[in-house]
Amino acid sequence: MSREVRTVRPFQIGDSLDRVLEDAVFRFGADECSAGSRIQVDDVDDYRRRRAELAWASEDGFEYFKISISNMVAAIGIDPGALALLVTTATGYLKITEVVFCHPLSDLDNLPAIVNLSDPRPKALRTGFHGANVAAYLLLIEDIDPQPLRPWRKGTWLARAVFRLVSTSQTSLFRLTPLDETQRDRLGLPQGVVRYIDLGDCEPTQSYDDSNPPIFYVDKELLDLLAARPNSRLSRFVQVQLVQDFIWGVLRSPAVQEEELEDLSWTDLEDTLLGKILSLIAGSSSSDELRHTLVKKSKEDPDKILALAEDAIGLRKVLLAAVNEERA
Repeated sequence: MSREVRTVRPFQIGDSLDRVLEDAVFRFGADECSAGSRIQVDDVDDYRRRRAELAWASEDGFEYFKISISNMVAAIGIDPGALALLVTTATGYLKITEVVFCHPLSDLDNLPAIVNLSDPRPKALRTGFHGANVAAYLLLIEDIDPQPLRPWRKGTWLARAVFRLVSTSQTSLFRLTPLDETQRDRLGLPQGVVRYIDLGDCEPTQSYDDSNPPIFYVDKELLDLLAARPNSRLSRFVQVQLVQDFIWGVLRSPAVQEEELEDLSWTDLEDTLLGKILSLIAGSSSSDELRHTLVKKSKEDPDKILALAEDAIGLRKVLLAAVNEERA
């Protein structure tokens, strides 16, 4: 049985219009990616500073893009005034999707070739620990007369291009889940517990599939407060501290402390949850020799590994910023 997942929509618009955004490019600082691809950022502060923009096509191909999209829409008989090119940013952590750009297709002459996503900067591009999705759409902005096999409902997209921003410290290492009274009762936890890590079937020293990550329960009220003020210095400190708490939970887990790590090399652990954490600590440009040393210390001296993690995620910097903000 095939397990391929496809988008199925009950109308026909033609393959050409469906692919009209495939040449769009997302740029983040000096990096860029095409639709369906991603950009990885190692430094959280750099993530918040980088200029972000979306180009509908190459510089030489922009005029052709406008002509093509106009002709394709005319061919399916939809009034351009009912359509728009729209860009959104989203972060699953804050459960926020923002419309950051919307331009009616009836005004293609004034469509900017490049959409600036830095001024003002969307919330999803400020939370460097969690990554983001940037999506471009051609969609209906109003209902039109229904016809068989033709889109008509407001909000229906005719073409889409999605780009991913990935932070090396983002929470794809775990699934952040609100810890409320019901969850505490189910887990047998007292009401004062703020966070709880459930590794489930995840073995930190075995091959890691991030489609089913460990569950990191965090107090629901705390998460709501963080979502309300995601960019305050105190919120940033709490977010970084939660990453540190998760790292410590993995390092102290029986699966790591009881494993014969001295018999394993960095190559053995590279694709494991522990390996991903050690990669975060070591940095993207570190040697395999250093990473191999970290493997050994994970069992021999986990406190040292935790201290290195504290430095890698910049805990001191955000802590001092939070304290100074409170003093001001």
